[in-house]
Amino acid sequence: MVRIFLSIVWVFTFWPLQPLRSWAPPRSLVFT
Repeated sequence: MVRIFLSIVWVFTFWPLQPLRSWAPPRSLVFT
């Protein structure tokens, strides 16, 4: 539960800062 929440926070924090092409690497880090 906490892990999912942190993942969402991480995505919303970095997604706007990075180009869309960087969505894939963060996604793999989130699931790692």
